[in-house]
Order: sequence, then structure tokens, then C-alpha cells
Amino acid sequence: MSEYTPEIVLAATVGTKDAKDLEKLKYGIKTLCENNRSLRMRLDNTGGYMIGATTELQLRVGLHDLKQQTSIEIQVGEFMIEYRETVFGTLSDAVAVKSPNKENMLWMKVKPMREDLSRAIETGKIKTEDRTERASILSGKYGFDTEEAFNIWSISSQTPNLLVNSAVDNRYVSDISGSVVSGFDMAVERGPLCDEPIRSVQFSLWDATLHADAMRRGAGQILPSSRKIMHGALLSAEPGLLEPLYQCEVSTSKSYESTILPLLNTARGYEFDFTETDGNKIIKCKLPVAGSIGLEESLVSQTCGEARVKYTFDGWVRVPGDPYKDENSLCAAIVKKIRAAKDLGELKTADYYLDKN
Repeated sequence: MSEYTPEIVLAATVGTKDAKDLEKLKYGIKTLCENNRSLRMRLDNTGGYMIGATTELQLRVGLHDLKQQTSIEIQVGEFMIEYRETVFGTLSDAVAVKSPNKENMLWMKVKPMREDLSRAIETGKIKTEDRTERASILSGKYGFDTEEAFNIWSISSQTPNLLVNSAVDNRYVSDISGSVVSGFDMAVERGPLCDEPIRSVQFSLWDATLHADAMRRGAGQILPSSRKIMHGALLSAEPGLLEPLYQCEVSTSKSYESTILPLLNTARGYEFDFTETDGNKIIKCKLPVAGSIGLEESLVSQTCGEARVKYTFDGWVRVPGDPYKDENSLCAAIVKKIRAAKDLGELKTADYYLDKN
């Protein structure tokens, strides 16, 4: 049986007022997450501690338990939604990057992955050990070209992405596979839009010009070039964000239906379904996780305590808009907000990462 792994879709930074309590805080968070499998500990981009969860209630309960267990003064930051960076277009012409010593050049293409394949990777249905078996599954169930499927160099399972070697006949390419895979791992962990993980993108090493001297095409040259070209390629293929989605279910008496619906609409709920059970009204809808912050409290308050709310993670959906073409879009606003919170500076374009062929 595979181990249960919760989908972490929101998180909060946790710190202490007194630096001497940091070790106690670290131990407390680690113990909390070991005992509560709905929580996850990780580091933010500054090295600070964060606690992640699937729902706001899980996160608030976890933070309360942490304060009780550690007996230290804890500072909690704003709740942050976890987004994913991706592409919505296919890059038909390969883009290029030179190595730092200018003696090597890589070419890369990208395209979106099918959602059913992404889910299969996340749930462990695509085995990575046996190349032949994996190629058979990918070509049979997910429409992959057999040769392309056989030449997958890496699959990132935490945020599903693929790295394919499409330059199989190129001299010396097999020698740089380890460096390219390491660059791939770094690239998908923190994307170029706003330092969020990349999801559902297939990166294909299309070609390479490599120096004959192995020392001049070593990891120090190829690894940073690989990461750089993957970020540049992503920004060249209609980049955007995915946001986490809940299936939201609200149960209350019929008299409060007209009170609940405006709150759900304001939170960007959609695809509503209405049923009745034992005299209660059951309202179901899809709801972006971003709209859920504080929503349960409002629903309970506005219905005099009668509303019962249940959230179930329901996948990832596109954030409306384009971060480059529409500055007034929701996507552009979210990218700008996250970059400001992480002190990332101005958003870079693809040209910042790429070189001319």
C-alpha cells in the first residue's frame, strides 16, 4: 500500500521573537508534523520555517498545537496559497543557452503534459525504475512516442514534470545527463515566474554542442545552463499559474441559502449543485483555495452557527490571465504579489535567460 501524502496547498511562516528558541521551534515543528500527517514542514526562500496543510482549519489547529507543545512565543506570518507554474503553449522552435565558458550550447523545447499523466505520476502509477516497462505504459496509455518515452531522463514526482533526451544521437550528450538532470531538479523546484514549483511540463533537450574536452563541459558548465534554459523555455511557451481547487460542501437549513450563495460567489465558487437531505440544504461547488481563507468563519457567523463546511482537495486549475500580456489580470496580480512577498524584484522575460542560436 502506498503511503498517504497530503496535498499541501497553503502554508504559513513560523518564527520566534527570541533567536535562542529557534532550535526548540525546529524540533517542535518536526515533532508536530511527524505526529500529524496532514501537516508538512519546509523552508521558505530565506531559510525560515514554514508549516503547510491542505485546509485552513488543519493549519490553524496545527499552529495552536505547536504553541501549546513548545511553550515559546511564536510568530506566525500571513497564510500563503501554494501555486504552481506551468505552460499552456507548445514551444515548436527550440531555444538556446550558452554555458558560462561560452564553449557549450544547449537547445530545449517544452510543452504541457496531459493532466491524467500528471496525476498518474503523483500517485505513483508511473514506475521510474524499468525504462522498457515505463515506455510501454506511456506510449500505450498516454500517447507518447515510443522512442521519446524510452529516452526519459528524469521524472519529478512531487510536482510532476518530465525531462526527455531528444538528442540521443548527439556526441557526448550521454556524458552530461547527470548535470542536466540536476539542473532539471533545481529548475522545477522554483520556477521563474514567482519561485513557485513547476507542474505538468515536459522539457525536451533538443540538441547540444559540447566541447570535446570533458573538463570544459563538466557540471559547473552544464548544470547552471540546464536550469537557465528550462526557465527560459518555460517563459517562451505561454507561461502561467495553476491554483489549487477545493470541492466545497456547505450544509445548512433552507432559510440560509440566500445568505450563503453571495459568500460563495464572492469567493469565486462555481459549478454549483443543490440537494436536500433530512430537511437541510446541501450546496456543493468548486472553490479556489484562495477564496476559502476566512470563508468558513463568515459562513458560520452569517448563519448563526448552523453552517457546516467541508473542503476536499480537487486538483489544479488555471489562474485567469497572462502575467505578461495582461497586467490587469488575476494571474499578473498574483505573480506580482508573490514576487513582492519573496523580494524577487521585477519579473524577468525569456530573453533574460536565453542566448541567440
